[in-house]
Amino acid sequence: MAGISVRTLSAACGVSTATVSRALTRHPSVRPETARRILAAARRLGYVRNDLVGKVMARMRSGNAQQFVGNLAIIHVPGPFQLHLLPAHRRIIAGAKSRAAELGFHLYEFSVTAAGFRLGSFVRVLQARGVQGVIFIFTAPTNAMADFPWEKFSSIAIDNGSLEPLLHTVCLDHFMTLTRALTRLKARGYRRIGMFLENYKDERIAHKWSAAFRSFQEQNLEGPFVPVLTADRMDEKLFGRWYRAHRPDLVIGHMDEAIVWLRRMDVRVPKATAFFNLNWSARQRACAGIDVRFELQGRVAAESLITQIHRDERSLPSDPRTTMVDGRWVDGPSLRRVASHN
Repeated sequence: MAGISVRTLSAACGVSTATVSRALTRHPSVRPETARRILAAARRLGYVRNDLVGKVMARMRSGNAQQFVGNLAIIHVPGPFQLHLLPAHRRIIAGAKSRAAELGFHLYEFSVTAAGFRLGSFVRVLQARGVQGVIFIFTAPTNAMADFPWEKFSSIAIDNGSLEPLLHTVCLDHFMTLTRALTRLKARGYRRIGMFLENYKDERIAHKWSAAFRSFQEQNLEGPFVPVLTADRMDEKLFGRWYRAHRPDLVIGHMDEAIVWLRRMDVRVPKATAFFNLNWSARQRACAGIDVRFELQGRVAAESLITQIHRDERSLPSDPRTTMVDGRWVDGPSLRRVASHN
């Protein structure tokens, strides 16, 4: 049987993949009769140990930061509103490179451009460089990589950008991160809360920001509610009309230019209206918001991908899984101060 994997062996023997891995390396923690049964099944089924797997696991156990093990790639797939890598993506890549290096892997960077892109030539470049696994950064929902030869690589995505096929994914826990933030904001006395979003930013994460916000409004605030302001491109004029119509006491959004827009309307920030940044990590000015922890997302993606390599898992997952990272609340001058009880 060609291409037999640790997972197949574990199913055949009725034990966990961890037990199979330990038995194949003659680890003393496995009972002798179980080890003999697993080794016999491996011989019968034609299992061939992947040398790279052994190197990866030895490195992960020892913490050795010197030995080179293999190559990975991170591929940016642009969308119509984000053609180039943003500073946020650079921070994700930095986190992925850091964790990959700790585990002995070099991480190549690629960006898929529409002009002259040929998938076959691109894949040959990956193979020529010995790439074992790929991290995809999708900046918009897309089917652009539907014909990628998944069976040749381990793979994982940042955020839910691939419509088809579905991949293992690492992302921020957008829904719960915002729900927790809104709970704290309500506790500070904000009641008429408004949100503004550019459409592609919400679409890229399957509308989790707007879903969390609307759910919180319905369950925890008294109406009439401030409607969510959405647009393909947000600007001061559009924001100003929305603000004057609804007069929220707090606005939430990705763009801290809103602080400038409010002040140009002679709105005192945060006394009259406060601001909370959905992406504090990419702030341009001092404010409160959510640290979406880009570097951690990259580190988790690299580690998860290397774990797949250890398990000899290539091709598309039959059971795609999502690993979510919690965002962190960051206080700042765009919110009213909490009254001291000293």
